Amino acid sequence: SDVRVMLLRLADRLYTLRIIDRYLPTRQESIARETMEIYAPIAGRLGISRLRAELEDLAFRVLSTEAFEEIDAKLSARRQEHAERLEAIRAQLLTALQKADLAVSADCITTRQKHIYSIYRKMNTQKYYGKDVWHIYDRLGIRVIVPTIPDCYHVLGVVHSLWKAVPEEFDDYISNPRPTGYRSLHT
Repeated sequence: SDVRVMLLRLADRLYTLRIIDRYLPTRQESIARETMEIYAPIAGRLGISRLRAELEDLAFRVLSTEAFEEIDAKLSARRQEHAERLEAIRAQLLTALQKADLAVSADCITTRQKHIYSIYRKMNTQKYYGKDVWHIYDRLGIRVIVPTIPDCYHVLGVVHSLWKAVPEEFDDYISNPRPTGYRSLHT
């Protein structure tokens, strides 16, 4: 009942995965499966997405080494370029939002590069099956957090004035919230 206990368990599991090469292969697989089935989902439900991503990637590396290494090699070659591109887009978007009279600070705009297991999962969906890593639109992402729903749609308008929308890649989770209560706009 004490969330601190779960946080300690998650930290312990992360440490174990970081040193997993010290274990026998059968134990490595057992730890990785348990991580994917129990620990990573708990981290996700607690809203600790960075921890969930690292747990998933480390476990995935054990469970599907070849697939992990293939995706990692493709992404590694461009990781720095992607980080620089995201930062340039973030700065451009911040300027545009401020010009549009939205009270948005730099802290309200975050960037992320999709993690390896998440890309693998997406590549195995019907929509992306058989396609390469570079066909996944949301490998890179920018999140803008604003205080009101009208501000969300205002930001969306600014974003679409800067970049062309991809119709089949738009989701409105404000008018159609997920069962968990998650509400946002994805474009």
